[in-house]
Amino acid sequence: MREDEIKKGVQLICDTSKEMYKLYEDKNALIEKLNSLHKEDLAPLEYDYRLKSGPVIDLRKDVLKYLLNGNKLDEQIFDEFILKHRTGKEDKYVSYQNPFSIFHPFITSYGHKPLRDFVERFVDEIIERLKLNGKVSYRYVAFQGAKYSGTDKLWFAISNNKHTSQTEVMQIFVKFQDGIIRYSIRRYDGNGIDIRGPVEKDPTNFDFEAFISFFEENKELILKDEPEEEDSNVPFSYENFGAEFVSDSAKHSEMYVNLPQFPCNIILYGPPGTGKTYNTIDLAVEIITGNNAGHEENKKVFDALREEGQIEFITFHQNYSYEDFMMGIRPDLDEASTLKFRRKEGIFYKICKRAEQNYLQSRNKKNAIRPFKEVFSEFLEPLEKEEVEIEIKMISGKSSFWITEINPSNLSFRKQSGGTSHTLSIDTIQGLYEGTREFTSGLRSYYEPLINELWRRGKQTAAEVPLKRYVLIIDEINRANISKVFGELITLLEEDKRLGAKNELRISIPGEETGFGIPPNVYVIGTMNTADKSIAMIDIALRRRFEFQGYFPDYSKVDQLSGNILKHINNEIYTRKKSADYLIGHGYFMNGTEAPETSKVLQNKVIPLIMEYFSGKTELVEEIFKGSGWSVKYDTEKYCWEIDPQIKQ
Repeated sequence: MREDEIKKGVQLICDTSKEMYKLYEDKNALIEKLNSLHKEDLAPLEYDYRLKSGPVIDLRKDVLKYLLNGNKLDEQIFDEFILKHRTGKEDKYVSYQNPFSIFHPFITSYGHKPLRDFVERFVDEIIERLKLNGKVSYRYVAFQGAKYSGTDKLWFAISNNKHTSQTEVMQIFVKFQDGIIRYSIRRYDGNGIDIRGPVEKDPTNFDFEAFISFFEENKELILKDEPEEEDSNVPFSYENFGAEFVSDSAKHSEMYVNLPQFPCNIILYGPPGTGKTYNTIDLAVEIITGNNAGHEENKKVFDALREEGQIEFITFHQNYSYEDFMMGIRPDLDEASTLKFRRKEGIFYKICKRAEQNYLQSRNKKNAIRPFKEVFSEFLEPLEKEEVEIEIKMISGKSSFWITEINPSNLSFRKQSGGTSHTLSIDTIQGLYEGTREFTSGLRSYYEPLINELWRRGKQTAAEVPLKRYVLIIDEINRANISKVFGELITLLEEDKRLGAKNELRISIPGEETGFGIPPNVYVIGTMNTADKSIAMIDIALRRRFEFQGYFPDYSKVDQLSGNILKHINNEIYTRKKSADYLIGHGYFMNGTEAPETSKVLQNKVIPLIMEYFSGKTELVEEIFKGSGWSVKYDTEKYCWEIDPQIKQ
């Protein structure tokens, strides 16, 4: 980067930090800013929010629609919007005390993209100038904030890439706040302690060469900062830094080690009866095992792998939704017949979590843990099998509480003082264990020691864990509304956006999870019937993320009698339709080896399908069979088809 580009970018970030501070402190300034936003920055948000809902999201959608319609906000209208959505849902707004935290996405999501692009190039330039390529990785938090609640500062930290967490890590730390750039060598221990520096500059006297010289003199502190063996005993924790960007120079070579050479996303497409679903069994087994055996043997392996959770099979339909596929909220009646709503994990979410756990274990990642359900079940054994209350020591070590009962939703516990009317949500426990939630409730003092105990039990040993492959088969993938079902997952499906890839991306999903990503050992196999035009075909966004393998009629798989008539029918269909999408597959004839059996196939399966293709025009169907060696006539008195393998004169 040229020095003038750097100075211009630093000036932009410093100016933005001052603006963000003002918007955070002054509601009227925020309203004025929202009124000044361009539609090209707001319109993409409308698309992003289209499939999402919730108290805060619904408020944003209302205000967004109002602005896109050309209206202007004033303080009264602004307050009315907030009051309308907050009333009766105050508990959902605990993290949104300031209006800026609600509406910052209008400003930062798309309007700040040039700023974020500069930061990434700026960090790459620093790493290049300090000759740290391949030795470090970096993270940054922009004005969207670490938890996407908005902030008036932007910071980035560069650290030794041998570390797998941010506990006790030495960093090149740079922060922009209130118009000032502040940089130092810092040790992060939860708060951050400056070891060298800090140096503070305003953009007018910022000198990039002096900036580089400062870090050049101190970079050995970063290079020598390697994790110690005893780090593996540190209690497991997830760090939430918002969007994580890993430099191209970071080490990712282990990501695809020993993975079979198959595309991550495949669609088997073709006309009906060509064996698409049949072949998904063989393909799934080959991806997972690397073996290419016969179908009968593969089917046995397939069934075993489904039992083990490495293969999942679903069929899309027109009512299939994102909530079924990924994550949703479902009503639940507890023992007291009280209506509650629980988080419902979809099939894709579950298989991704299984695969991610194995992926982390296979890389011997120090903070890898065993699956929650496995650890939780072991933890509860004394209570369930022996009816023995489970004692949990409080963090202070001076008192305890006891788990006394379990139901599908909650754990009941007894305090040291004897109080028993208290429960802990199992969904919350799982979220905290997996790092998808944070301690926010007043029961933190009880959740925290419980989670620490589960982490202790779930902590992996250094034993080598083999990398497994996980396959999700989606039959009839084009029968659902693809955009609605996949939502933001469409982006994550790309191989270079998977966990561990150089362009790794994580997203926020319903249920308070802020760091969901798709691991590289998940494979998606879809099937698509090209003749089914009654529903939408695969949209372009999804199409470019899949590789397509065509399946068409194979006449060698049926007997000669069936093969001849099938070939004739397909030639006639292709002549009229000018497309292979409407051919008839060999699968329809796989069970027939004699004329009576073939006649039944024609009568009950093939002719009804051809009638569908040609809008019920019987004369066209009769023409298709002319010259085939079969007499096919429609009886207008009995209203049925007469079929004979001999031509009648």
